[in-house]
Amino acid sequence: YAPCLEVPARARLAALGGAPAAEPPAPAPPPPPPAPPARVADASCTTYANARSERWDQPMDFRVTNRTDMTLSVAWINYDGVRQSVGSIDPGASFGGGTYVTHPFEFTGPDGACVMIVMPQMGVTDYYIGR
Repeated sequence: YAPCLEVPARARLAALGGAPAAEPPAPAPPPPPPAPPARVADASCTTYANARSERWDQPMDFRVTNRTDMTLSVAWINYDGVRQSVGSIDPGASFGGGTYVTHPFEFTGPDGACVMIVMPQMGVTDYYIGR
């Protein structure tokens, strides 16, 4: 860039009836990143939203497999309907053991929103969350 040539160049352009070239327009900003897909809660989150543990006379075993791509928090819903944290379950992992019929467990995502509530039933030992 030679500032000493700027004045003669402008004068020459003016003499020829031209004007200096306009600055090119600034590039448009990039579009925002796409929003993550909305996660839809399982119907059990509504069906058992007010559930609580009721009985302790029918022991059983159960297993829940996390087929989502996120770590889920696990809470047992006690006799008063209060959620008590009992751990977490990584993607592809399973959670379970001994419990009782009518003892619900809530599985929540990283944002704390319900993903699924499992209400263990006699004769059903395996539950799956996700695809």
